[in-house]
Amino acid sequence: MSQVITVNGLDITSGAYIVEEATYHQQPVRDIKTTGVSRRSATKKTALEWKSKDIIIKGRVFSTSYSGLLNAVDTLQQNFAVQNLALQLDTNRTYTADLTKMEMPSQFYNLTMIQYNATFTAFDPFAYAPQILASGTVNSGPAPTISGSLTISGTVYALPQLSIYPKGASNGVAPIYGLQVQYTPTGELLTVSGIFNYASPVLIDYFNFQVTNGGNAQDYTGIFSRFGPGQINYVITLTSGTGGFNYVWAYQPRYYQ
Repeated sequence: MSQVITVNGLDITSGAYIVEEATYHQQPVRDIKTTGVSRRSATKKTALEWKSKDIIIKGRVFSTSYSGLLNAVDTLQQNFAVQNLALQLDTNRTYTADLTKMEMPSQFYNLTMIQYNATFTAFDPFAYAPQILASGTVNSGPAPTISGSLTISGTVYALPQLSIYPKGASNGVAPIYGLQVQYTPTGELLTVSGIFNYASPVLIDYFNFQVTNGGNAQDYTGIFSRFGPGQINYVITLTSGTGGFNYVWAYQPRYYQ
């Protein structure tokens, strides 16, 4: 294989290690929930979400001596055993996974090489790329609004974080008392009420399904939308307050492989 594969930062494609086969291009396992339909010979889907993904790596460990082989295997096993390890099989695409099975058949006549078959399970079944940021500024005024767009990279919908930083509060500008975010493709709304100023920014976390005000949990109503992939439009509106604000979208592109 030509690409570099790392497990917990350990390159297993160079030095004492080679990879012969890596199985990871498949779709994740889908967790389908069903229920019967009253008075009909049919089944109704009640939930349809991606569940987990097994990644299988087959490789070999080499050395010029038996003691060197033991040291190389120790290093391999130490890194493979880390919980929630970073598993990178393609450039800028990283899984978070755990080792669930490891086989190392030994050839007793061979003291300088050993094979291994390792199975990792990614309970979040998607590969993540580095974080992407998009930001802007909205000037103060009656019910200030921004209509914008995001181009969501990747092949899976994104779950971004939106940070709202009220500006000018230290100069006596009125704080924000409420805001609303609309995901235009579906019309879904998320509404937040509170007192937000320069010292207490708003964080809408679509990944963890929570809203915080200066780090403290904040009540909200509405839906945490799934963004993209592709170009999507959104609208941010202050429902109460006239102060301007800066905003930052942050997300990691996600991939099936």
